[in-house]
Amino acid sequence: MSTMGHDHFDEDEAEFQKLHETPTCFIIIGKPGSGKSSLARNLSHYWKSKLVTPESAIEWILTQENELAAEVQERLAHGQALSESLTLKIVNQRVSALDIKHHGYVLDGLPTLESEFMSTEEQLGVIKNFDLAPEFIINIKLSDADLIERYKEHCQLIQYLGANMNRRYR
Repeated sequence: MSTMGHDHFDEDEAEFQKLHETPTCFIIIGKPGSGKSSLARNLSHYWKSKLVTPESAIEWILTQENELAAEVQERLAHGQALSESLTLKIVNQRVSALDIKHHGYVLDGLPTLESEFMSTEEQLGVIKNFDLAPEFIINIKLSDADLIERYKEHCQLIQYLGANMNRRYR
């Protein structure tokens, strides 16, 4: 393929090429407390992509006007929980939206580890088959001892901040 006739320094051409690239998409997995959400926020900021969580996807779907949005609104209006499979459909629709097709995403909060209906592997299988599937799966692995130590440090920080807040507002 010849590159003759293409001006790679032309702003319109560069913008056109950028818009037709596949955006970078990540999923962060790991045990609770391993730092998934912190890493997801940092990655989405660095890559200028959208941070997607099940909660943010549900908030987004409630602003849409389609069949899935109507189903979600109906279930929530009747106090019904959203199933894992429905939540995965919502997230799939969110990551298929135009803003994400241009900027990519970092998915945090899925798969859920405390799932009763779908195993982690089944959820990952669904996520890997999203319309805009993640290119990178980052699995944060920490030993239970390290997680306990992180939790203790977190609790100490909260106690310290709480004590200082109490002194400040007495």
